Amino acid sequence: DLSLEKSALSARPLLGDEVVFTILVTNVSLESTVTNIVVEDQLAEAFSYISHTANFGEYDVATGLWQIPSLALNEQASLEITVTVTSGGIFNNTASLISSSPTDGNSENDIASVTVVVNVPTNTECGFLFNEFSPNGDGINDVLAINCLEDYPENFIQIFDRYGNLVFEAQRMTDGDTWDGTRKNEAVPDGTYFYVLDLGDGSEIRKGWIQIIR
Repeated sequence: DLSLEKSALSARPLLGDEVVFTILVTNVSLESTVTNIVVEDQLAEAFSYISHTANFGEYDVATGLWQIPSLALNEQASLEITVTVTSGGIFNNTASLISSSPTDGNSENDIASVTVVVNVPTNTECGFLFNEFSPNGDGINDVLAINCLEDYPENFIQIFDRYGNLVFEAQRMTDGDTWDGTRKNEAVPDGTYFYVLDLGDGSEIRKGWIQIIR
């Protein structure tokens, strides 16, 4: 008898946020080791794979199959899959026990599902980061804007280029003092940058991209 469990860290993410799925397989048999265990976990289309870690066995992203050589009595295997959500809506993700040796005799705990509700932020929402701006000196949309920034006095942001280099970092920004598209007082090239934003209010850290267009 193998018991399957599944959970999601951040079950109500915003579009573009990361979600970590955890799948647990436990050998709850009465007296035997179970071998050749195969669990299937196919990611929904709304989830873009980033990485995974497993304490036992190998997970194949292409097939969605997690192969575990063996589990002794009461032993547990865990698999964590980190994804980015790319679509808004309600999505159900399921892990299923496909096979084992000997064959599992209790099918009631061979399937585990978790529901993820992906919310799409609107540009009227406090904390919303406008991810496109044009720092060309015309006085219009020249700096990075975040709604209701004054409500988040402990805010902290880091911005990286596509090579992972830090180009901007600030704490306790105000509406008049955010990123102006420069690094060491030099204008950065047009293009895509990536941010990590902590509003400092205990809410989940936000990650996403910023487009600079001059």
